[in-house]
Amino acid sequence: MKLTILAIGIVSLVWMSLVFATPNNADAAGQDKKPDDLLAQAEQALRLRKFREAMELATKVIEQKPESAEAHLLRGLARGSLGNLREAVGDFTKAIDLKPAATTYLQRGRAYSELDEPAKALADFDQALKLDPKARGVNRQTGRERFKLGKVTESIADFDRFVELEPEHENDLWERGLSRYYASQFRLAQKSFEDYHKVGPDDTENDLWRMLSQAEVDGLAEAQKVLKSLHARRGEIFPAMYDLYTGKIMPDEAFSRAMAVATNENDRKRHTFYAHLYVGMWFVATRDKTNAVEHLEKAVAVRSTDYMWHVGRLQLERLKSTIKPKSP
Repeated sequence: MKLTILAIGIVSLVWMSLVFATPNNADAAGQDKKPDDLLAQAEQALRLRKFREAMELATKVIEQKPESAEAHLLRGLARGSLGNLREAVGDFTKAIDLKPAATTYLQRGRAYSELDEPAKALADFDQALKLDPKARGVNRQTGRERFKLGKVTESIADFDRFVELEPEHENDLWERGLSRYYASQFRLAQKSFEDYHKVGPDDTENDLWRMLSQAEVDGLAEAQKVLKSLHARRGEIFPAMYDLYTGKIMPDEAFSRAMAVATNENDRKRHTFYAHLYVGMWFVATRDKTNAVEHLEKAVAVRSTDYMWHVGRLQLERLKSTIKPKSP
């Protein structure tokens, strides 16, 4: 259940070719060819995932031709791929100033999303849709950012529009399952996770959400019965969580097993978050609010830009809103 936001590669270059047309021979006849040659080399480097080379070539173009929106966009793509997201935002902003286009708003929105600035990301995605209402994939992006902002019902509308425009990707849309779950559309959420299982049969995390959704409708025992028929496949923490959710082990053992497979500090941080998140969700399913809050608070304390961090935060907020404060 993962989506790489700044996965640009050839797709973005295709968008570039659609938005920034190459000058015709008459227009180019009196121009210096060197910037155009450098730009072509930078584009080729980006296609080959030679991001630093692409960035350096695009910089040379900008030095010679600072009004080139194409060069600023391309350098932003290269910088974003290198993880230099703030610098990428600067390049995309300059490209927008020079030549506003749906593609450039989309790329800046993706960078803002990676920086975990959902309001800014959403504004750019919405602007991209104003310029190109049928731009591929953008409604999925708006749905993700609205969910992060707690606009769950609106996010479902975005995901529905995405499916309307690109029905071939309906089974990929695990995010709609999460939004449906938090809109209390549990049967529809279950269907979303069942659909995703068709394209990601090894994704045990998805199977856990299917069980959590079904449990709200058919009860925990029936949902566990179905989960047992799917078997645990995905590694890291999820075999332990599968055993917890199917009733084979207790929460403490599940957490310990999840942490035992961490091999470095980054693993430990990630496993700490996911182990607390899914032990917490187990307690949500079993209606143990006290333990659910304890684990979800520990999960949310491990701050990250991961989409699932926002899931944990939303779950915690909603859970706390149902707990009456103790009398003094």
